Formats: sequence, C-alpha cells, structure tokens
Amino acid sequence: MSTRHLCLPLSVMLLVFALSDMVRAGQMPQRHLPTTHGKLHALLSSGVEGLQHPAHTASAPLILVTNTNDTGPGSFRQALLDANSHVGPDSIAFNLPKSDPGYNATMGVWKIKPLSQLPLITDDGTLIDGESQALFSPGSNPSGPAVELDGSLAGPMDCGLSIICSWTWVRKLAVNRFAEMGIIIAGPGHSFNLIYQCYIGVTPDGKSKAPNLKSGIQIMDANLNFVSWPDTTFTAFANVIGGNGEAGIEILGLGSSLNYVGPNCIGTDLSSTRDLGNTGDGISIKDGAADNAIMDFDFPKFIVIRNNNQAGIRVSGAATVRNLLAAGSITRNGGPGIVLEGGGNGTMQSPSITDVKAGEIDANAPPKSLVLFFRDSEDEGELYVGCAGGVDVSITKDYAEEPSPKGTVAYKIIAKGLKGGHSGVDIALGRANSNKIMFRFLMQAEADFGIRLAEAAGGDLRNAIPRESYSVVLVPEIKAAEFEKFVHGYEKMYQAEFSDTEPDLKFILEKTSVPGKVMNQGEFDLSAYPDGIYVLMISTGNKEVRGKIIIQR
Repeated sequence: MSTRHLCLPLSVMLLVFALSDMVRAGQMPQRHLPTTHGKLHALLSSGVEGLQHPAHTASAPLILVTNTNDTGPGSFRQALLDANSHVGPDSIAFNLPKSDPGYNATMGVWKIKPLSQLPLITDDGTLIDGESQALFSPGSNPSGPAVELDGSLAGPMDCGLSIICSWTWVRKLAVNRFAEMGIIIAGPGHSFNLIYQCYIGVTPDGKSKAPNLKSGIQIMDANLNFVSWPDTTFTAFANVIGGNGEAGIEILGLGSSLNYVGPNCIGTDLSSTRDLGNTGDGISIKDGAADNAIMDFDFPKFIVIRNNNQAGIRVSGAATVRNLLAAGSITRNGGPGIVLEGGGNGTMQSPSITDVKAGEIDANAPPKSLVLFFRDSEDEGELYVGCAGGVDVSITKDYAEEPSPKGTVAYKIIAKGLKGGHSGVDIALGRANSNKIMFRFLMQAEADFGIRLAEAAGGDLRNAIPRESYSVVLVPEIKAAEFEKFVHGYEKMYQAEFSDTEPDLKFILEKTSVPGKVMNQGEFDLSAYPDGIYVLMISTGNKEVRGKIIIQR
C-alpha cells in the first residue's frame, strides 16, 4: 500500500475548468482578414479534437511550408517571419513533398535543420500544425510526428520554438537536439498557448532519446498555458517528453501561475514501455511559480512520469506554493516520486498510515489535504489500483456425475477474441470477461433447453481478465437446430453489448463427440461471487483527514 499527498488549490481547479470552455470556444479578439487558399484552408479550419483556435476561421491566412530549407520562400523560418509580420491569427501548415532532400522514407518524416536561432514567435494567434503534413501525405510516420525540428546545426544558445505571445498552439512536431530548451513560453501576460501531440527530446518514432540539452518545455513568468489538454482519449493530446538534459517540463518564476500540465508521457513513450528518461526531474516547479496544476480531469489514468534520473515531480522554494500534483503514475524514477524542498508547497507533511487491519486502513494528514490510496506490491505508482499484494480466494464445489443421457448431441461453446487485461489496471475499461459471458449463456441455455454440462473452463491467470472460455454441453437432439440459432443469437447480442470495447469478440459453437458423463442434473447451480472494495468512506474533521476503506462481501 502506498499513499500520495496532494496540495489542492481550488482556484486552479475552478479556473482550469472555466478556461476549458473558453478555449473550446476560441474566445480571442478576432480581426477581419482576407480569405486565402480556400480549399486547403477549409481542410484545416474545422478545429482540432473539439478545440477552436482563432486561426480556425475563413479569414485567417494560411502559410504553407513547402521545403526543408533553412531560409527562403516555403521554409519554416520564412513561415514564422510571415506570421509575425501579419497582425492577427495565422495557420502554418506543412505540405512537404517526398522529393525534398530532408525526407526520410524509412521513417516517413521530414527533417528541418535550422542553422541558427529560429525567429521568436511574437504575434498572437499562430497555429503551427504538424498534423497537416499527414493530411497532405497519407501514410507518413504512423508512430508520431511527420515533421521534425532538429537543432543539431543551430547555435550553442539556441532554442527550438520561443513563444513570447499568446494563443500560439503547436501540434504534432518533433523538437529535438537544440542546445537550450526544445520549446519555451516566456513573458508576463502571455497566455492560452497550447503544446500537444508533440515529441520533445525524442526521435519522431518515439523509440530513442534525441536530447535538447536543457529542459524539454519551459514556462517562465507566463500564466494560463497548457502542456496537453484534458481529455478522456489519452493519445488525442498527450506529448512525449523525454531524453532532455534537464527537466522534462520546467515551470518557474513568480509570474508563472495557473498553468496546466495534462495527459503526457514524461520519460517514456505512449505505451509506457520505453525508457526515455530525462536527465533531471520529470517536472520541476520552482522560483515562485504558484497555483499551477499537474492533473487530468479523468484522474488518475493519463499522466505518466517514469524513468527520469531525478525526482518525478520537484517543487522548490518558499514562494512556490499551492501547486496541485495529481499525476496518475509516478514510478521508476531515480529519485522520489514527489519532492517538496526549500519550502515548496509549504513543505507539507506526507500522510501517515496509522493502522491496517482486515477491511480497513486508517491514515492521518494535515488539514485541507487530499489523500489518494494506492494498493500495489510492485513499484510505487506502477499500479494505482490492482490485485497485486491482495488476497487470493479459491472457491470449490463438489458435484456428482451421471452417464450422458441418450438422444443428445454435444457442442463445444467457445468465447474468444477478447482483449483481457490486468484485473486492476484495466478493470474499469468495460471489457468483457469470458467466464462471465459464458456462464450467463449457460444459465439461460439450461432454462430454455435443459442442457447438460460436461465441462467448462476459462482464464489462466489469477490477476487477469479472462480472454477465452469454453464449455461442453449436451442438448436434446430434437432441439439441436434451435439451439444453434440460440448460440448465434447470443453472439450477436454480446457483440452489440461490447461493441465499443471488444470489436473482435466471437461466441461460437462446434459439434463434438458425446462424453461419457455429465454433471448431475440437480447440481447445475452457477453463481458469480463479487469481491473487492465496494465502499470508500472519507470522513473529515477540522484538524485532520482520516480515511477508511470498507470492504464488503
């Protein structure tokens, strides 16, 4: 059992929720601009995943990047200069041909290698959309961004993208190998910038480190900015941030407040299987940054911080306070999961477990704290709910057998094609349990056809959702044709019931030889016995928070 202690600034939560509606509506002063590139503009102007940027209007100019040159017409550098010189929203899209010398056919990626610092982004409302390249060239890089900014030839003090304005959105770019930060958002009053689906400090396929020598993303003295976006579909907005020479994400300065870090993989890839750890902390908050939020609205599934050389999250400095730390998985980092030092977040005391007994856990924490309970016997943060470290319960029942009745045919019923998964991590995803759907079927088949059960089995691991099950049943021969239709009907019913989670579900039957014996007819009584946490009670007092987990059977 592990516990995690959170400082919960209500102002952050209320403002982030309120801002979600504002950003989705694109509430920024609009300027009337001439329509350009009509058909192409329409392709990119419909919004992204439900969000609406000011450039998603018919009047915002579209600036095309058509080559990987460092300078000149059609270059990314020129596109930034054009966007800066035009007052108002702009869309920068990529339409790079496969004949371009910067194209890597093996990866399906176009590499842009600046020879010096790229222009600072200074005009509000710039949308840099790397996903546009995939629209123009279907099939490009299936593993990540199709456009890579490689800073290996830039200067010793150069960053990748430097944002010193508001409403700049960067989507699906790989930004790596710069001598400073991959992306920096800086300056008071610069807000509503959004970074999402980007690979920062790693290769575009997400397989290897390609370090920016300092932090991957830095927010300095800026407020109300977003590194990813809250959503129930993890990959819709998550960045992969790894391999960087300092922290994966760094938020610093007295002006840095109400910034939001949402679904991201920090130190690993989207599958959480590769070691892409940053050299420093996963996330560093310091130098007076206050009221920032590290969280997702569907906590705790979608923020993964692992493999970083130092702490998962570090909050430093007496003025660095009221930062909400609610990442879903912090594990396998070189240092502790969360470090509060030098007065960071008021150096709040970690919670303590005072008593553990059958069905109940007592823990104490400071006032106005939110305490989350995790049950696992593996790495801290690896399994936020699960059966690891729990109790195995085996239930057996003796039954009598009798010879198989005459005038019957035998069928083998098979449930297969299910996803399965871990009984703790995946239990809430709505996946089918092959044993449960099998026994639902058997109970109804016994009632409708008087089947006789000869054999049943399913699942092979105690901590996994069963993927396959089978049973052998006998059916009166005169009812065989009707029974076959009954099985096909159950297959269609289950496929409809689990259409969102089990697209490959199959429930089939095969004729088989009649066994010598079956279960005694009076023994057929199958039930499911639930077990686990049914009630979570949290009682609060003026001086402490006391939590109890009640297990009911």
